[in-house]
Amino acid sequence: MSPRPDAHVDIRTDRVGVLIDQLVDSKELAASCIDGLTADEHLWEPYPNMWFVRRRNEARTPDAFGPGEWVIDRDMYAAHSRVSAKGG
Repeated sequence: MSPRPDAHVDIRTDRVGVLIDQLVDSKELAASCIDGLTADEHLWEPYPNMWFVRRRNEARTPDAFGPGEWVIDRDMYAAHSRVSAKGG
């Protein structure tokens, strides 16, 4: 709910306050975008070998990266092949 036009709104100007406000706004926006998605919609991959976050034991590529249970799963060779094929 937005404040009334005549209501006084405190605007933070300190660096940490601004960053916190941006983080909160970003979280709320992201949550509103994914709210109601099914598991299939949430886990959909637009093309093979894209970067993805998976549990380490579910990684599909040899290049999974990260220190904990959750890793960035990506195939660096496939990514370089796509760039080379495009002439880049």
